[in-house]
Amino acid sequence: MTRQLESTSVEEKDDSLNAEFMNSAYSVIWLGQKLPPFTTASFSLSPFAPEELSVESVGENVTITAPSVAYSTELLCSPADIGVAQPYFWMSNHQGCNVTDIGFMPEGEYIAQYVPWFNDPFLDYFLDGPSCSRSFANNFLAVFVKTSKYTGNSTSDFESPNGVALFCEPRYYTQPVNATVNVPDLSVASTIPVGPKEELSKDFMNLTMFEYIIGTGLLPGVSSHEASRREWPQQTMLDPYVKLSKLNLSWPIANMVGFGLGIKEQNGDAFLNATVLHSSFEAAHQLLFALAVSGLPRDRTMALGQGQKDYRIESVYISVPFAIVVEVALGLVALMTIFVLVYAYRRPSKMPNDPSSIADIVSLIPENPGCLDGLAANHSSSMGLLEERFKDHRFRLQETVSRGQLHAKIVSQPLLHQQRTVFTKEETSEDCPRFRPAFPYELSHPIGILFVTILLGLLLGLSFVHREVHRQNGLTLPSNSNIIQQVILNYIPTAIATLIEPFWVLLGRLLCIFQPFEHLRRGRPTLSASLNARYSSLPPQLVIWRAIRGQDYLLGLLCVMTVLANVFTVAVSGLFHQRFVDVYYPTHFGQTLLPEFQNSTSFVSNGVTSNAEDVFYISKVNMTRGTPLPAWVTVTHFFLPFELDQSRSLPGFSKYRANTTGFSIEPQCRELTNSTSNGTFDFSFSDGQTNVSSSITLNTDRGPILCEVLDDGTRNSSTPTFPTGKVALEHLNRPAAPPRDAPETNVTCDSLIFAFWVHADSTSPAISQGAAPTDYQPIANISLSGMFGMACLPVLRISQFEVTVDHIGNILETTEIPGSEAVPESLIKQSNKNIVGQFSTLIVDLVNPIGQIPTWHNDTFASDWPNYLLKLLTNSSAITDPNGSFPEFNDRANAMEDLLQRLFAIMVSLLVHPFEPAPKGHQITGSQVIGEWRVFMSEPMFYLAACLLSLNIVVASALYIRRPKGILPRAPTSLGSIIAYCAATNMVQELDQLRHLSSKAREAYMNQSGHVYGFGRFRGTDGKAHIGIEKWSRLESIFPDSASSQRNKFVSRLYEDLYRFLRR
Repeated sequence: MTRQLESTSVEEKDDSLNAEFMNSAYSVIWLGQKLPPFTTASFSLSPFAPEELSVESVGENVTITAPSVAYSTELLCSPADIGVAQPYFWMSNHQGCNVTDIGFMPEGEYIAQYVPWFNDPFLDYFLDGPSCSRSFANNFLAVFVKTSKYTGNSTSDFESPNGVALFCEPRYYTQPVNATVNVPDLSVASTIPVGPKEELSKDFMNLTMFEYIIGTGLLPGVSSHEASRREWPQQTMLDPYVKLSKLNLSWPIANMVGFGLGIKEQNGDAFLNATVLHSSFEAAHQLLFALAVSGLPRDRTMALGQGQKDYRIESVYISVPFAIVVEVALGLVALMTIFVLVYAYRRPSKMPNDPSSIADIVSLIPENPGCLDGLAANHSSSMGLLEERFKDHRFRLQETVSRGQLHAKIVSQPLLHQQRTVFTKEETSEDCPRFRPAFPYELSHPIGILFVTILLGLLLGLSFVHREVHRQNGLTLPSNSNIIQQVILNYIPTAIATLIEPFWVLLGRLLCIFQPFEHLRRGRPTLSASLNARYSSLPPQLVIWRAIRGQDYLLGLLCVMTVLANVFTVAVSGLFHQRFVDVYYPTHFGQTLLPEFQNSTSFVSNGVTSNAEDVFYISKVNMTRGTPLPAWVTVTHFFLPFELDQSRSLPGFSKYRANTTGFSIEPQCRELTNSTSNGTFDFSFSDGQTNVSSSITLNTDRGPILCEVLDDGTRNSSTPTFPTGKVALEHLNRPAAPPRDAPETNVTCDSLIFAFWVHADSTSPAISQGAAPTDYQPIANISLSGMFGMACLPVLRISQFEVTVDHIGNILETTEIPGSEAVPESLIKQSNKNIVGQFSTLIVDLVNPIGQIPTWHNDTFASDWPNYLLKLLTNSSAITDPNGSFPEFNDRANAMEDLLQRLFAIMVSLLVHPFEPAPKGHQITGSQVIGEWRVFMSEPMFYLAACLLSLNIVVASALYIRRPKGILPRAPTSLGSIIAYCAATNMVQELDQLRHLSSKAREAYMNQSGHVYGFGRFRGTDGKAHIGIEKWSRLESIFPDSASSQRNKFVSRLYEDLYRFLRR
């Protein structure tokens, strides 16, 4: 739902229609100003808005589509006959409008004119006359003629012209459309017509006034002081002559010539074509009409209508190949999970308890000599030999009843037709046979060194990449392909990090298996950490609490690392991301100018005065519309340009940085009163209180300096009416030194800009009866009620800056180089020291040109450019309000200094050749700043990954340093391997008697019995030497001779002595 703004009355629109839209067109064509909302270069739309009436409520990057009305204009042009009747041109439209006395002066290669019908004193040519009646009031004549070079003093010295002339009549239309505008700037994106064009109603706006304004450049009656006062830009005439200097046109030219020829950049001969001339002036008319319509007031009441809001959102991109792989893998995992669940559910289990500890496994062994003798005889056999010797046996779980309870036990049953296994004498000898300790390769030192090295390499690699990311402001993308970027930046790091977890799981599983035996080897272990330790029944990630309860802190820490491996994987997966940043590439820039003003440098001689009001227009559109300042200009400085090489990247994605010279002024504004330490002033009226005289005495280091301005008239001195009541006068001028003063005084006075703001009471004077016509009669009585004075003595400041500019030279960032502020003598040559004086002169001459003098007024409108811009800077009309009080000096001084700095920087940028040319090949060093997508590291993820890797390295090092000792003939990874260590002990019989107890009850009973078990050499129930688990009191040696046979004798004796010491 949208609301459409309704039109206001014609009277309100007439009151709002002024020359401001001409200023806007000037700024759009030449100063880069953006078009207003709902406006294009060819039409304007009736505004609409969402029902909430708030752009903020709609959001950004949004388009709104709604019904609207497009207002446009077209030109109906017909060729005119053109000829020369010395010394004039004549033109005719063959319909009753003939012009015979237009005397164009061909000073240039071309003559271009826009001749309206309206007769105004400011116009050189117009159609109104006996041969062109008022019925042609909405017509105009467009002329473009090419002449020979003018060398004489009269029009008879040039040849017959070669050109084109068009009589044109504008038509105005409305058309219903569906319009789409962008949010938040409400610029027009597109329109779709939904109805035919219709002629614009005369009640919509005063089209005659519109045509008068574009034809004359002023409101009706301005030349005769009949128009009401408005803000200063709305009362000024534009001069586009300098903007068209490349066409070498004859002067003078009308405003519309500037718009018509400037809106389309063409060479001069192109406009000799009637179609091109027609389209150029039509484009200018369309732009001006669109801007005029967009500036019309709208009623705040709104009509509801249907609309549409479109917006763009960021979406997540999924790589199709990887998505298929993930989906297939998830499907397989789901199927396998279902299979395991069904299989486990349907498979019967006869186990009363979970056989997760050594005691649980041993309790399943019955007192069956046939089963135990064979396993006991192979207590020191390797896993391969044990499997070989029992390959003809089958073991099964059998239900038994003990003390009225159902239990399970393992029984051995040889295969049919097979004899009982017979062991050799060597295999059943009393002495323990030699064996090679079985130890998992994963827990060996080489693997430990390799694992720690890999972890350390990953840590160093991440640290190196992190340092390079900061040093290079990001890393170059590995590829422009999104898939390859994902593989290198996300999938490969994630895969590498994922491989760490399985290895930690493997180490955790092995440590869970070996840790009970390590406790038994160390002697006097608690049952909960040895026989009853239940580490192997759960994954290592879930054994943390059991390990801590059993005081196996290293195992607990390893299990924690298994969990943290998943966190590390997540950290690595989010480690890299992309960001669009500026990348600096060292380069050299050519510089064609030196920071030295030319000897002949003069703002006037360089032609800037013909286009000088651009200084004010540029400032205005920058303050009101946010239009960028000219290239190489900021609000305080002008910077010496250097050449920009755009061959390396696309415009808009490059910036350039280098050291260059910045020029500015320090205005040094001071308050002036009748008595002040800064200086004094004298301000007086004469000639009927309408002319002013002033003088200023400044106190300087060289003593007082007197500067004078005499007899400044006021604009109302020749005006039939004079404002009465509370009135105000703004007076800005540049004084001069008295004759025969010192050169220093001349320089000071030439540079000085002073301003007065005067409040007064005005009354009409009494006219003397019988006065002669030649007698002077005052037109007003002025009584001063307040005055405020300010003097600004600008000083040139030149420093070195590091500047960053875009591809067209707009300043993006500046940093002053400390200690670089200096003005070398060679920089400003002797013949041109008073650059600031020329600036002051030009600004004052623009404010007070010939025939334009200060104005008394009883409203708040500004009467000149500086006061208008000061109102914009302060966002207040107090500076021109005759009924208000004067602002504080600091506020006004800050605004004035800001304005003068802006104007000076812009003024220097408009000069044609202000500086000395640099030698050929002169270069400066800098950087090309190119916007690129670069790879960055997430700081939180990097530090998280680095901390986890460091912890991994510490834990892995501790694990391999304090790993279990290699004393087992085989790894206890199967039931047969574990049972063989216990088959020859009395523990089998004791646990068999406790078969009727549950695991917890049996564990409690064993703890109460006080029995302590260990691992070592003992005499078994068969009277032979065995290696395995036995009560501590029955162990003969913790380290059997067979296990230590591979060590040197000194170490063996040392261990034996340690064992005996512990037995005491």
